[in-house]
Amino acid sequence: MSLLLTPSPTADHGQKLADGVKLLKRWTILESDEDLTFPFLSPFGDGRLLLQATKGVHCTRAEQTIHMISADQGRTWQPVAMPLAFDSLLQWGLMTFQGDSKIYTYEQRWQMRARPMIGYRWERGVDGPWKSQKQVEADGDSYIAPRPWSDAQEVRYELPDDYAGYNLHLPPLILGNRWLALIHGSKRHAPSTSEQRELQYSNVLAIESTDTGRSWRVCGRVSDFQSPPSDSRIGFEGPCEPAGVHLGDGRILVVMRTGNINIDPPGRPGLMHRTISRDGGRTWSPLQSLGIPGTRPEFRQLSDGRIFLICGRPGNLLIPVDPQTGDLGDISDVFRGDPALFFESCCNPSCVEVSPGRLLYVYSHTKLCNGGVTGNNPNRLMAALLQV
Repeated sequence: MSLLLTPSPTADHGQKLADGVKLLKRWTILESDEDLTFPFLSPFGDGRLLLQATKGVHCTRAEQTIHMISADQGRTWQPVAMPLAFDSLLQWGLMTFQGDSKIYTYEQRWQMRARPMIGYRWERGVDGPWKSQKQVEADGDSYIAPRPWSDAQEVRYELPDDYAGYNLHLPPLILGNRWLALIHGSKRHAPSTSEQRELQYSNVLAIESTDTGRSWRVCGRVSDFQSPPSDSRIGFEGPCEPAGVHLGDGRILVVMRTGNINIDPPGRPGLMHRTISRDGGRTWSPLQSLGIPGTRPEFRQLSDGRIFLICGRPGNLLIPVDPQTGDLGDISDVFRGDPALFFESCCNPSCVEVSPGRLLYVYSHTKLCNGGVTGNNPNRLMAALLQV
């Protein structure tokens, strides 16, 4: 694994950009012979950025989590130590975000854990140094919670009786003293099809916390299907990977993945869907197809009030969202067919605004997605600077 800062010599080729979107430059953050997937950016109030990703076998069996911090808007990155719990055998990674004046880190637990759902979280102030693991060991800090992180705090989730487990994979929406998170889970007795094999059909639930995220309970069912509706473009994986954002009138917009390219019927990919809540996440409108496939959507709101939807596979998409209506604008497929990278981009991009109208966009190219890297080319975590 090596830290790089290598501009792409063909950064002006291969992208399909909507009017008003410009690719300024692109570079490699990280290269590895092992899979590099699921990048996620967390911005902090002091201007620093944390990049989280996984390294190892793709998806739920990742062997290692990667955490790197940048103090120069993503141009350079340094690895940092994060708190870990030894019982996290099904851990997918850590989810870190800023809420109020603190930074929180949660274990991301995959489905299929026994009830009740119990995990851990840590907290720290916004200010203070971020240490590498070598510094932690030299200082004699605890490996489980290197200072200045708090000791591990137990987190409890109240699960509906008809659900077997769920996954929390994006930071919550913070509504004053109430936190609202969107999660996806599987029903206990949902029927399976031969196409689904080991997958259980997913649905999206809204959970809330009134104690800054130490305990959670379900407050609304965003979707509640037993199996894929026959008259819909909802795929065989079911509604999952939800992302939410506040609209200008107080409504909450959620966009979610539904499809899986490995199990959806040929010619009928599961499309992304959206729904809106007018009462803080307790009730939701019927799911509406966006007409496009995609995985792990993410919303980012800019300093001028504009909202963008980011999602991946196929390609890496950047889509403006009307802050009042939630309607989508023209799609930019940012890195499709880049000749410098030999194949269409992998899934799961993330982005943040680093200066007014400029987005740092990170994404992965890995051998297990869409045909893989050709020849001896390594897997890469990539970064790009976009003007919007």
